[in-house]
Amino acid sequence: MREFEYFLNSGDVKIVHKNKILAEALVFDSDDRFRFLLTIEFNETNSRYIVENSYDIIRALIEANLALEDYKSYSHEATIAFLKRFIEFRDSELNYLDDLRKVRHGIKYNAGTTTSHDAEKVLEFTKTMKEKLKRIIKNNLQYEIN
Repeated sequence: MREFEYFLNSGDVKIVHKNKILAEALVFDSDDRFRFLLTIEFNETNSRYIVENSYDIIRALIEANLALEDYKSYSHEATIAFLKRFIEFRDSELNYLDDLRKVRHGIKYNAGTTTSHDAEKVLEFTKTMKEKLKRIIKNNLQYEIN
């Protein structure tokens, strides 16, 4: 996985003005998607939607963090690479998230499939990442207020 600075230099990430409104909207969207996911039955038919939406929830929360730190990413890889800046995330989590990015891409654009077991595992990962990312967002917003 490339470093975040690579994406800054390549233009895949732009430096922009902090966007608290966008960050809050992305958090709201991710919460809404997560609540919806919890209502879906785990089966082979629905598993791809659970995996796809789980990835989108995590990505939205990372983008919220980017918006609070004056960045806009135009690359899914760059969005994930941004998390290397935070000690809260282990390399294994970032690698799993990058693998999830590839699975989601396969589902969305290449008729890829997944199992209900995979979906359950991804949803558990999403819960963990969601908690960590929201904690960082909350700290970032409190810092801005103080």
